[in-house]
Amino acid sequence: MEPLDEAWLKEVKQFLYSLDQPDTQARDYVHVHADRLAATVVLAPPAQTSRRCLELGSYMHIAPALKEFAGYAHVRAASLGPAGETATKVATSHGREVLRCDLDLFDVEHDPFPYTDEHFELVLACELLEHLRADPMHMFFEIYRVLEPDGRVLLTTPNCASLSSVEQCLWRSANPYTYSLYPDPRKPGRDEAASHIREYTPDELGKVLDAAGFLVEAFHTRAGRVVESKDVVEDLLMAYGFPVDLRGEQIYCIARKISHAARVRYPDFLYG
Repeated sequence: MEPLDEAWLKEVKQFLYSLDQPDTQARDYVHVHADRLAATVVLAPPAQTSRRCLELGSYMHIAPALKEFAGYAHVRAASLGPAGETATKVATSHGREVLRCDLDLFDVEHDPFPYTDEHFELVLACELLEHLRADPMHMFFEIYRVLEPDGRVLLTTPNCASLSSVEQCLWRSANPYTYSLYPDPRKPGRDEAASHIREYTPDELGKVLDAAGFLVEAFHTRAGRVVESKDVVEDLLMAYGFPVDLRGEQIYCIARKISHAARVRYPDFLYG
């Protein structure tokens, strides 16, 4: 995949920085994750048909940028919460309204998505898959259902086969996950859903999408954590014939819904 347009990334980042945030913590989040958020927007397929998209697990950063840069006139957002509840969310930039949309609450692993069949042109599930505890294929089957024919899903998730993960395991005898900490019960307001339950390799993610009825159109990874022994790790992988591509810390994947695809609800490699 071609490198991302740096000028475009910069423009999207500036838009993200301009979004009004409720507090310092929220502003800090945008600055820490601006590169990933901007890359997601730049990689999003531009609107072509219904111009309807859905962002699962939305923090209302990517959603307004999709309208601003990718041409989605009808943006819907979703987050974890009691099924059936909906809130109106407004995103502003320097006080100017840039998006007003509905945010639906439900559990992507258990609840039917509250949308009709073949409704959206694009569904995003960003930094969500690694947090799922029970039944990730439920989410993928529901994404498939609500996507229009040839609709696309855009996923981002940490890469368990990244250079830094390999370095963590081999050099430091440490956990390869990008984030493997339990929420500290001594800290008020801790996020119970913050821990990564399972991180995926690009190969595994491809298998998940194939089982759900999608054709992967693009895989892209980008660097995240500093890899102090990057050259040594790459040399070791190449010496033993292992691939060195798709070794960035962050996976970005675009896959297209295939009509009448053979689908597997419980793939063996994921369920035991």
